[in-house]
Amino acid sequence: MRLSEAVVGQKYTIVKIDYSDKNALKKICSLGILPGLEVEITQVSPMIIFSIFNSRFAIDDYLASKIILKNNGKINKNAVIIKRNQGRVQ
Repeated sequence: MRLSEAVVGQKYTIVKIDYSDKNALKKICSLGILPGLEVEITQVSPMIIFSIFNSRFAIDDYLASKIILKNNGKINKNAVIIKRNQGRVQ
């Protein structure tokens, strides 16, 4: 699954980064986003916001589509879910 398809409150592990676009790869790596790190999704609209350790990152859908994840099966029960493109809280 790609980061652009992730669910708010869910934790994932970065499996790999799609290197077909060298500029996108350079940007992602310059942020320190690397395979093996665990991410927690905070928001998916209008930007994808996620945490790695104590840092938060905001990236667009294009960059997020270059990051491949695996589901850890961990869910943050306190997460507020905002549906993509609807802007309202469930």
